[in-house]
Amino acid sequence: MAFVRYYVGDVVKMKKSHPCGSAEWEVKRIGTDFTIVCQGCGHQVMLSRPKFEKAVKKIVLRSAEAEAAEAARKAETVKVSAESNVDVNSSDKVQEGDAVD
Repeated sequence: MAFVRYYVGDVVKMKKSHPCGSAEWEVKRIGTDFTIVCQGCGHQVMLSRPKFEKAVKKIVLRSAEAEAAEAARKAETVKVSAESNVDVNSSDKVQEGDAVD
């Protein structure tokens, strides 16, 4: 199972709907516990991380903070992979008469 990152401002759809009829919640606080706010009636609920992660069906809307963090993470991954593809021996020139194994 893939690790999913949640950010403050994300709107998530839960497996079960709230009594007001809405199944969409906005994440207000993350950490050991999550604070979420119902998009239908504004009711605020605090859930433990395992309970929250089990109850989330999908992320409906990513926050601007999440988009920026994902873009930065992808850029860092590309930078690291580009650095790892550098040929260490490319600066060493083989001269005539050198033994090559």
